[in-house]
Amino acid sequence: MIKLGRNRRLFALGAALVFTAGTIVACDSPTTRSTTTTLGSTTTRSSTTTLGSTRTTVPQPGSYRDAVLADAPVAYWRFANTNSETGTHNGNLRGSPAPLLGQPGPFAGSRSIRFDGVLRDNTTTGGFLANSLARLSSNTWSNGYTLEAWAKTTTSGPEQHVMTWSNSNGDAGPGILFDDPDNVWKFRDGNVSLSMNGTTTINAWHYLVATVGTLGNGKLYVDGQQVQSWNSDVKPEASSDGLFTVGADYDAGTIVDTPFNGWIAEVAVYNRPLTQTRVQAHYAARARSR
Repeated sequence: MIKLGRNRRLFALGAALVFTAGTIVACDSPTTRSTTTTLGSTTTRSSTTTLGSTRTTVPQPGSYRDAVLADAPVAYWRFANTNSETGTHNGNLRGSPAPLLGQPGPFAGSRSIRFDGVLRDNTTTGGFLANSLARLSSNTWSNGYTLEAWAKTTTSGPEQHVMTWSNSNGDAGPGILFDDPDNVWKFRDGNVSLSMNGTTTINAWHYLVATVGTLGNGKLYVDGQQVQSWNSDVKPEASSDGLFTVGADYDAGTIVDTPFNGWIAEVAVYNRPLTQTRVQAHYAARARSR
């Protein structure tokens, strides 16, 4: 990569090198244009330039939402409402009282969903379900997957699920949870939980990411830093009665446990493992959001 000053062009040997916000793109013709949109004084969006027969997209720094959507999640909920930003896998609220949408989020421009953490019965314990995600073909996850969220718990116990797959028979799939008495974030591998190293802070926002590759090699990140790794052959549930839940774990159809007490925001699911570079890019993008 060649770095120049902002918005300059370099021409050589009858071809154009179009520079857009720190990136050089080779062009077939010196007449090809590249457009950059500047938001405020520092934030720029992606631009796409058609270069003769070549179409090149140049990722630019943007908001947190921009960073997430640039990595093409299968589903992405921001909780101003129950809809997914991807247009598919919209969710539904469950419980009486139901969780509260549109609550303050971890950074400017974000929203969250508030769970009360009260364990009632299956129909009245609060949760957010997007079951269509759990009923996709198992081939959807053949290249691995990533779970991503921001979470803020108000209590050190008991065990609380941020998100999880399961089915109506009670078979547990992958998920992220907060566990007592160690005050740690964990990745749940079916019925086995893998803890982060050290402890975390109660009543503060934390950025959580679990990535699992094709061969089952997994990593857990907290606030942009890797805190655990593992290897597992457990894949997301793919069944006609599959459940994908945020804020609780609905087991065996009529049983519910481990409701979350606090706020959850910016939940995204991907059909491949995000790299550490992209995880850290998402975390850094929070500071550019408005």
